[in-house]
Amino acid sequence: MKMVALRVPLSESDMDSEGKVRLPQQKLEEGEHIIRRVVELSKLKEIIDDYMTRGFVVDARLSHFAIGWDLALRVQNGQI
Repeated sequence: MKMVALRVPLSESDMDSEGKVRLPQQKLEEGEHIIRRVVELSKLKEIIDDYMTRGFVVDARLSHFAIGWDLALRVQNGQI
C-alpha cells in the first residue's frame, strides 16, 4: 500500500452555480450503497467516529488515514 498526497487546482468550470465542487457520477455495482461526502481533513476523524458510533462500517484504510492525520495535527499543534 502506498500513500499519495496531491493538490488539485480547481477552476470555475469545476464548480457549480453555488460554488461547490462538481463530483463525477458514481458507477455502483448491484447491491452497493455508497454515500459520498466531502469533508475537511481536520474534521475527518470526528465524522468517521460519529458514523461508527451509529453502526456504519467504515473502510479500515480510511479510518487509519484519519487517525494518522489527526495524530499529525495534534503533534504539529503541540498537543502531544
